[in-house]
Amino acid sequence: MTFLIIQGNFKGIGFDVMGLDPLRDNNLNRHKALFKDTDIVNIENLTNLDQCGDELFWFSCFPLKIENCEGFSIRAIAWYE
Repeated sequence: MTFLIIQGNFKGIGFDVMGLDPLRDNNLNRHKALFKDTDIVNIENLTNLDQCGDELFWFSCFPLKIENCEGFSIRAIAWYE
């Protein structure tokens, strides 16, 4: 999966897990591999992804703008047209 994301032309990626790396991985190896040469948004802890189905859909997320912060809660919405 990591290779496919690195090779893709994505603006962002979203996951339904707490983090990309296992809790025991203090080096954050997956984060480092994914974001080394990319400028994409990483959204973690999404829920109800099964409701998005298999078709293309619109997705938006609205983070709070906080300086010197590596992560924060967002309002995530998805819809079909």
